[in-house]
Amino acid sequence: MTSKTAGTKTMTLRYSTKSDADISQVDLYVNGAKVDTLTLTKVTSLSDWKTIDKQVTLKEGDNKVELRATGEINGDLYFDNFVIS
Repeated sequence: MTSKTAGTKTMTLRYSTKSDADISQVDLYVNGAKVDTLTLTKVTSLSDWKTIDKQVTLKEGDNKVELRATGEINGDLYFDNFVIS
């Protein structure tokens, strides 16, 4: 993603998951550096969507945002979008 200015921004990730427990096997990386391990709380059905906010530091110009699985995820996990503000 391209940022017009460098600095700390809020990333809002919209997701849905159908599992027996919260999912904590997803890491957030920005420009190759690990920012955090996300805890994605379970929902009652796949039509329910939740959001999680994380602070990320972006550089001016192009930035690479990645979500990486760190292990097997028990259940279904869907990402809808993320917004940087």
